[in-house]
Amino acid sequence: MPSRVDIANLALLKVGQALITTFDDDVEAARIVKTLFDQTVDEVFAAGRWRFATRQASLGQLTGGPIWNRYVYRYALPTDPFCLWVTRASPDDDRVAWEVQGREILTDAATVSIEYIARLPASSDWDPLFISALVERLAAELAIPITNTPSLRQTLYSTYLLKLQDAAAKGSLEGTPEVISDTILTDVR
Repeated sequence: MPSRVDIANLALLKVGQALITTFDDDVEAARIVKTLFDQTVDEVFAAGRWRFATRQASLGQLTGGPIWNRYVYRYALPTDPFCLWVTRASPDDDRVAWEVQGREILTDAATVSIEYIARLPASSDWDPLFISALVERLAAELAIPITNTPSLRQTLYSTYLLKLQDAAAKGSLEGTPEVISDTILTDVR
């Protein structure tokens, strides 16, 4: 798998820049990439339901309830690996409401398990489709500070969105589809 610098170089090539050897090279392109890289990685992780980055956890209840009485319990979101966003939560009763506030889940449920998208820092853990989307997104982010060409940024960003769609289509094929039963609709009534 490509290293973080390899990924940055693929993005730099898309905006017509020379390759770097490290993020600490004494060239402007390296300084810009170093500034934008980690934030862009997090944004691409948060943009999709990446199965390779999906993790599950049972959450630990925090002492003391929320300040407002809307919910009874607070649970800390995982930090290792770091939870970027919760894709699903399973309180002890599926009809119990919950919400994320800051780095906590608030709910009336006595226990909570979640499925979430994790920040995976090692590029060796990243899916090839994720890397492909990341390259496009990073190139789009680099387009203005390096080339000052809004049309190039828009083109690269559009390509990034297409890469996300491709990855989502592939991801939907990995596993049994979730079936919505008719009882869900009748329970609502």
